[in-house]
Amino acid sequence: MIIGVVFHIVLERTVFGYNIRATGGNRGAAAANGIRVARLDMVLYATSGAVSALAGILGAARLSTASASAGGASLTFQVVTAVIIGGTSLFGGIGTIAGSALGAILFAEINNGLQVINVDPLYQNIFIGVILVAAVAIDQYRRRRRYRT
Repeated sequence: MIIGVVFHIVLERTVFGYNIRATGGNRGAAAANGIRVARLDMVLYATSGAVSALAGILGAARLSTASASAGGASLTFQVVTAVIIGGTSLFGGIGTIAGSALGAILFAEINNGLQVINVDPLYQNIFIGVILVAAVAIDQYRRRRRYRT
């Protein structure tokens, strides 16, 4: 929670956050406006790696074990779905940390509901895929509507 609040403040209230959004929206335009895109990428990858390492440490402490393959591709699919449900655009430049957090909570509730009503895990993945496709379609509709000329 603390890390989420800190990054929310950074994205919403600082020039660094503005640069991140500008780069995510249009790399060429950001570079043309004087943002050092390559340096920003390096900082963001390093920050992402540090936060991922922290998450790995916390996960290993919680489970009392560590595995390089824990989670894997299925966890990536779930995280991307949760973030897109939260309103982050698959194509960059749009989204908030609070929206991503709410999307993760909604996704967890959907996942939990599917398990409670005893849906087969194979069908759970199909249902999640349908939700992902619907979220991307809604995102595309929003983008077309917003940038209509």
